[in-house]
Amino acid sequence: MLVALAAGFALAFVGSVPIAGPVSALVLSRAIDQRHKEAIAIAVGAAFGEAIYAFLAFFGVGVLFARFPWVGPASRSVAGAALAFVGLMLIRMKPAASQSVGQRVHARHLVLGFGMTALNPTLISTWSAAAAIVYASGLGPFTRLDAGPFAFGVVAGVASWFTCLVWIVDHGKRSLTRPLLQSIVRVTGGALVVLGLAFLLRELWLVS
Repeated sequence: MLVALAAGFALAFVGSVPIAGPVSALVLSRAIDQRHKEAIAIAVGAAFGEAIYAFLAFFGVGVLFARFPWVGPASRSVAGAALAFVGLMLIRMKPAASQSVGQRVHARHLVLGFGMTALNPTLISTWSAAAAIVYASGLGPFTRLDAGPFAFGVVAGVASWFTCLVWIVDHGKRSLTRPLLQSIVRVTGGALVVLGLAFLLRELWLVS
């Protein structure tokens, strides 16, 4: 369970780093406006929304691996290629500029953050791939009971990154330039490329 918790945290933290998407834009905007509590509340709400999809994905992938053992080797190759591809896309991607959100959100920041992710069903595909990576990593064995710790790890990972982002904006307004944001995205992309290639090389070594 601790391994699943740590895996959920790590994947969620790293996956939240790219400064792109509606949640990042909204949290960044609130942080720049010195509305730190609103920014963190939105992030925590979004984290719980993502955790729902992470739980469902991890639970379902566990059943799949238990019934069809051959899925493991296949998923390692697919996951490696997917990670490398996403990493390359992040390296080439420009960071989203911060933008004003206009209207006040009032006291519903948690609900706003939750809705922005809970109403995005495409996240089930993202977390299914992430869960497949965890199962294929060989860190297990994992069971359905690990879906809960994995989801809690996702909550902690998403919330932790955005808390770090708020702190960075608050303590480094002058140095938080577009080149710096782009560097953060590129470093993340490079890490994913390395991880993806590691999965592919491991599979080639096992096959040979």
